[in-house]
Amino acid sequence: MKLLCVITGGTFSSNQTDDGVGITDNVDVELLLSEAKKHCPNVASIDFITPVFKLGENIDENDWNIINRSIEDKIDKYDSILVLHGTDTMTYTACALSYNEKISKKKPIVLTGANIPLSFKNTDAIVNFTQSIKALEQFVKSDIVGVFIVFNGSDNFDDKALIHLGVRVKKDTWGGQCYRSFYMNEKPLGYISNKNYIFDLEKYNELFNKNISRKKEISYNSKQISCFKIYTGFDSGILKREFDYGKKYFIIEIYSSGTAPTKDTDFSLYESLDYINKKGGIVFAISQQEGESGATMDVYESSQILKKLNVIPLGGMIWESATIKLMIASSLRSNQEVIDYMLSNISGEI
Repeated sequence: MKLLCVITGGTFSSNQTDDGVGITDNVDVELLLSEAKKHCPNVASIDFITPVFKLGENIDENDWNIINRSIEDKIDKYDSILVLHGTDTMTYTACALSYNEKISKKKPIVLTGANIPLSFKNTDAIVNFTQSIKALEQFVKSDIVGVFIVFNGSDNFDDKALIHLGVRVKKDTWGGQCYRSFYMNEKPLGYISNKNYIFDLEKYNELFNKNISRKKEISYNSKQISCFKIYTGFDSGILKREFDYGKKYFIIEIYSSGTAPTKDTDFSLYESLDYINKKGGIVFAISQQEGESGATMDVYESSQILKKLNVIPLGGMIWESATIKLMIASSLRSNQEVIDYMLSNISGEI
């Protein structure tokens, strides 16, 4: 297997500074090559590139454009892609790569990182790195494509790393395995260790759409979008003000039963949603109950009011998937194109 390793920074590539752990050095490539040779002897070659180098919390849409293009330019020369990334925003970058069908429908791509820097004695970086490569080997053998997060969070090679689909995973805790899948039973697609590999191919085939539905160049732009979590006491006027400031497309996270305040309260969303609707904006809704069912908006009176205001439910799409997808959709020419794109299943997000 010929592997391209894309280094973007993160804790994996960090070291101790006077102000705390931060980006100070380039990652020790020779150490990684040595560990890969020891634990993954079937890998023919590994090439490294560093299109961006920063902590995960500082990654933004400009970096996604750079990372995407760097992979696009080289993907045909390799069997698989491994991206080393900061853990805080890894799920967002996984979504960004998943929606680029020029790469996500061609080869398997795995993102991983570390809770403890590679330079530290008790690091989990080497285990995450080598088990991610083992997962990629299995994907190549089975002709599995798409974007995945593979993460162990331990320095024990016998522990298992969990395998998650890139558009269905969230960072759930600060340490350990970190990530949790969001679909049926909230189980990961599989796991891999030095001794075992299990992958739910049936669930993968059910979720992942291998057909290419969008071939044009994509980019990520947050200038026209705005996203809010609705809570008790939320100032609904913010939505109207954001629209007047130039935001046209919105995502609101509503309550788990598909509801939000629409009357009988000073914090009703009705006025702002009505204003946005009449002015040509679009509002999408996801639910606090992310996963299989999500925001169905088909039971309560307030849900029906939301629908009459043309709020569009996105079902079980999770926050990370929805926000990144809307960044892409906002560049389309018409509202209907934006809606069609948001409601289409690109990489298993719906």
